[in-house]
Amino acid sequence: MEVTHTFEQGPIVVNTSLKGSIHVWSYYDASVSEDYMESETTLNFESTVDCAATAAVSDKDYPIQLTFFDMPIPFGATGLTAHLRVNIPVRYEFKGEGGIKVSYSSSTGYRHNPVDGYQPISAKTCTGQLHGGAEFDIRIGPEVEFAVGVSAIELLAGSISLQNNHKISQISRQHKDTMPSFEGG
Repeated sequence: MEVTHTFEQGPIVVNTSLKGSIHVWSYYDASVSEDYMESETTLNFESTVDCAATAAVSDKDYPIQLTFFDMPIPFGATGLTAHLRVNIPVRYEFKGEGGIKVSYSSSTGYRHNPVDGYQPISAKTCTGQLHGGAEFDIRIGPEVEFAVGVSAIELLAGSISLQNNHKISQISRQHKDTMPSFEGG
């Protein structure tokens, strides 16, 4: 028997699975003796929860721009006006992701035979794994905008932008035991 379920809410995804089985057997061995009969009954159970989340933020969400100089410059009686603006825009993007996976399994039951008698069966294990990573991209540099016009009519406009790009990324897919594993009854 196996049951699985996926829950998704925005950037969070949770996958769960549950497996169970029952194992029953017995046999009679005539070569050993007439009274020899061995039997075993076990219940196996496995459960896994895998949870992951992602996030992203960028300058489109939260823009950053520093303006250092923003001034119209008139050219006397000609009516021409130049407009000069010096900005330092910050372009950035951050992406992050992470998750955890926890697995638990157990077997419980017994084994019986006339030689060894009743022997309990009990084994349990629990493991956990983490994964995650991040990526950061940033571009910073001056941007000069200029325009020349007469009154409110713009005749010529342009901009010059010099940006320095830095990208840092670390995506880790390593899975490590993060929970104390245990075995036994």
